[in-house]
Amino acid sequence: MPIQRYEGRPGRPYVPMVKAGSFVFTAGYTGFRPDGSIPDDIDEQVTIIFDRARANLEKAGSSFDRIVSATVYFTDQARDRKRFDELFGEAFAGHPPARCCVGVTGLSDPAKRVEIQFIAMINEEG
Repeated sequence: MPIQRYEGRPGRPYVPMVKAGSFVFTAGYTGFRPDGSIPDDIDEQVTIIFDRARANLEKAGSSFDRIVSATVYFTDQARDRKRFDELFGEAFAGHPPARCCVGVTGLSDPAKRVEIQFIAMINEEG
């Protein structure tokens, strides 16, 4: 099976997604706005992450409801985990993926509070 890499931003040593076999593997998504700014609010960061994941998974022939695994990195689980669980539960109502949550000392920018990496299955027709 061929591997398809989706082009990312020039100059980066990685790609945002790789399609391999029946799966799509994403890089970690963080909640920055199109202008590069980062909201302080966990709700907005998570919404941005989910919106970007939805759009990119569709490009790869998958969809948000085909996510089978999510790895979540928190800079402060004590502060953000409860609200994140609520948002995650709403987003994946009826089709929750397997999930791992990890506490980290920091992400690529100190304002980023959460990063999520996804694995999704390709749609049967995709």
